[in-house]
Amino acid sequence: MGLNVPWGQYGIHGTKYPWCVGKQNASHGCIRMHNKSAKELYDTIPHGTTVTIVQKNRPFKELKSGDVGSDVQKVQKALKKLGYFHDWPSGKFQDNLKKSVIKFQKDNNIKVTGKVNKSLYNLIMKKYEEKLGNG
Repeated sequence: MGLNVPWGQYGIHGTKYPWCVGKQNASHGCIRMHNKSAKELYDTIPHGTTVTIVQKNRPFKELKSGDVGSDVQKVQKALKKLGYFHDWPSGKFQDNLKKSVIKFQKDNNIKVTGKVNKSLYNLIMKKYEEKLGNG
């Protein structure tokens, strides 16, 4: 079963390595299930169903060029609202986002790295929330 997100395509599928399910982070973004469970899900869930994936207690990882995902997309959306990012929020950390991050760092007197660490992420989100509150 395919999941389409702006930064790529992922799947929910079975595996020929069932001993790995739930024990190893061996996937590149897909959701691996036991074959019987994957078939049951396929037979039960209608095509087009919205899927929300929640990972509790996920540690923050520094965001940098080449990264992809919803965390990157969230930074793009926030920086767009703040007037730093001028492209479509694709969820891909490319040169356009790096330039936006560098400009934000310069404007806020933060060491320029072009990367988003936890403290920078928190600052971006704080300013984004303030902007949303003010319209």
